[in-house]
Amino acid sequence: MPGCPLSELSRMPFSPSGINQWNSPSAFKVLACRKNEKLCPVQIPQALKVALEVIVVVVVVVVVVVVVVVVVVVVVVVVFVVVVIVVVVVVVVVGYSSSSSSSGSSSKSSSCSSSSNSSSSGSSSSSNSSNSGSSSSSSLVEVVVVVVVVVVVVVVVVVVVVVVVVVAVAVVEAAVVVVVLVVVVVVVVLVVVVVVVVVVVVVIVVVVVVVVIIVVVVVAVVVIVVTVVAVAVVA
Repeated sequence: MPGCPLSELSRMPFSPSGINQWNSPSAFKVLACRKNEKLCPVQIPQALKVALEVIVVVVVVVVVVVVVVVVVVVVVVVVFVVVVIVVVVVVVVVGYSSSSSSSGSSSKSSSCSSSSNSSSSGSSSSSNSSNSGSSSSSSLVEVVVVVVVVVVVVVVVVVVVVVVVVVAVAVVEAAVVVVVLVVVVVVVVLVVVVVVVVVVVVVIVVVVVVVVIIVVVVVAVVVIVVTVVAVAVVA
């Protein structure tokens, strides 16, 4: 096994009843850890594990939410652009067809007029066709402008709402991460403080006990010596 010589493995305890356990790599790892502490995994406190898991989950959720929101924004923008293009094309085609039909009807009506009034009817039909063409083109421009303005306003509103939602979600997730980190730090600090206080108290108690024992022993020795000297003097 890497990191543990064969001589160490040969010295490890072995029993015939557990011969099947030697077939699993975990048994070698556990036994090797007893001989070589460098192979043992680092123990992480449970609170730190939970905090790390929560942070990882929060980060994953934030990334997923941001990706989903970006995809939704892109899809919405693409859809609105396609809608604008389609509406503009339809309006242009309809306006062009209506203007051509109106000009055709005016020219047809002018051809059916009498020969005596041909010059006057021709001038009137040309003026009528020009008036109808200008009115249709102006109405077409107005419709296109209105549609474009409406679509732009809707796109801007949707993008603003999505951005606000993304910022709010990011702020909430960041607040959760900060709260978790603060709680973990506070818990770790409290644990360290409690351990230090317990160690200090134990040290103080041990010192007091040792001092008391020393005082009792010294007093007992002094009493014994005084007693022996007094008995010897009296005798």
